[in-house]
Amino acid sequence: MCPVIAKKKRSERDPSFDTIKGILIVLVVFGHGLWAYRDESFIGPVVQLIYSFHMPAFIFISGYFSKDRFEPSLFKGITQILFAYIIFNSIMMLYCFTVYGTTPKLLTPYYSYWYLLALIWWRLSLPLIVRSPMALPATIAFSLAVGFTTDISNQLALSRTIAFYPFFLSGYYFNKLNLREKVRGTLGSPRSSLAGAALIVLGSALAVLLIVRMELNTGDELMYAYADNRTIDMLRRLLLLLSATLITIGILMVVPSRPVPIITKAGRHSLTVYLFHRFVSLTCAVLYPLASTGSLIIAAISSMLTVIIFSSDFVDRQYRQFQNRALQRVAFHHGEKQNVGPTILILLAIAAILWQATC
Repeated sequence: MCPVIAKKKRSERDPSFDTIKGILIVLVVFGHGLWAYRDESFIGPVVQLIYSFHMPAFIFISGYFSKDRFEPSLFKGITQILFAYIIFNSIMMLYCFTVYGTTPKLLTPYYSYWYLLALIWWRLSLPLIVRSPMALPATIAFSLAVGFTTDISNQLALSRTIAFYPFFLSGYYFNKLNLREKVRGTLGSPRSSLAGAALIVLGSALAVLLIVRMELNTGDELMYAYADNRTIDMLRRLLLLLSATLITIGILMVVPSRPVPIITKAGRHSLTVYLFHRFVSLTCAVLYPLASTGSLIIAAISSMLTVIIFSSDFVDRQYRQFQNRALQRVAFHHGEKQNVGPTILILLAIAAILWQATC
């Protein structure tokens, strides 16, 4: 066989990353499905363990596929993310206003849609951040320091953006330094899988120790201001970051290079699942308000059905078509080429006006 033909093309999609995203999106959906029942003693630790690493690992993968140059594809992607944020966060904003009477604020993310705003911040700042050789240690320092202030909050998702930036940047460097290529030969081997499993167990054990012995709320501890504003709180966040790092590396090492049915497809369409799944979890929480072993089973079944339905090619295609048609209505065209820059400016202007009107 000709070596040129046998060699895998660099541009070919790596199914292992889709598998990783698939595993993580399943955990995201399952974690949110259990969130309403987290006060139960047997459900709370499960939720806290999932929250200790699922978004850090997801953000790591987001960084892996992000670009360090300002180019049309970057702005096109940001336009699509901003569009999704405005649509879905607005729906949740109206839901909270109707059900809970909360004051509508467009640029305060509701539920899981903070990730969309944070992703915009990360991708816009990455080409500037990576110019510094001290970028990674600086983002770690800021991640730990931001917990000491309440001035940086969930508005514009700034607290989460800063707190999780080290994972995004680590994912970018993992790709930039070709670390995936360097370790590809060992991935999937028994030794690699065993080492990865050991890291997952070690990271999970550290997280469980923090959750049980220190009674941490891992989501709050990773993302918001420290409750007691003490140095020990910063140390606990550092340990949680270490735990999430160990689990993320472990997942990278144990995931096979071959596609996994359902899971790999879910990863390929993970954004669509992420956008729609919260409607299902909130509905289930209303229909089944009592926490019990049955709630755990219901959450597991509904989560899997949610992943299967919203990761289908049909649903993903319908959403993409809706998105593209909507963006074409507000974008300027030059011949056959679409200039996405004005689209971003228009959407940002609309967001800013609505934000000011609701402050």
